[in-house]
Amino acid sequence: MACRPGRCLSIWRGCASEARNRSASFRGGSERRFARTEGLELLMGEARFVDTHLLDVALTTGELQRVSADLIFINSGTRAFTPPLPGLDSVSALDSTSIMELDSVPEHLLVLGGGYIGLEFGQMFRRFGSQVTIVQRGPQLLGREDPDIALAVAEIVGEDGITVLLESEALAVAPTDRGVQLSVRTPQGEQQIVGSHMLIAVGRAPNTDA
Repeated sequence: MACRPGRCLSIWRGCASEARNRSASFRGGSERRFARTEGLELLMGEARFVDTHLLDVALTTGELQRVSADLIFINSGTRAFTPPLPGLDSVSALDSTSIMELDSVPEHLLVLGGGYIGLEFGQMFRRFGSQVTIVQRGPQLLGREDPDIALAVAEIVGEDGITVLLESEALAVAPTDRGVQLSVRTPQGEQQIVGSHMLIAVGRAPNTDA
């Protein structure tokens, strides 16, 4: 059940601010713990391989430091995957990070992807009062889960009033005066869906290919 618009906005801004503060605190705490760890040197910067056992690190201080090691582990994390969707460069699409920077609750949130991230944000904003439409390419939500679990989740999502389009593919997106217009191929034919915001939640990509 959605809350009153004014109260929703106030709660959302408080939640988003708290999430950002906790994230910053966690990062700062981790860096301090690393700095205090005996035998560990923390270098902040961008590294590149010189050879198999040698790195050049361009430090955030502007200096260049060369580091050698017998073994070098690449653990650079992931980022939100950006699909090759025609028109995507022409709209301000959101990902799981930028959506937390919103100052207002979307009027109608379009979500590409019916995995954990898409469902979490979709349900959250629905309960904040947004209209939400989820577009999922597969035959069920949470494609890696057992069908009975996916069905149970779909029932909960449906009870929340979220529109779910299964076996549906986003074909193109374009800006409109109301936000974005998404062209979607569904089992019933092609649809044009207009939303105020669009969240891309179709998986992660390794930072090693950047």
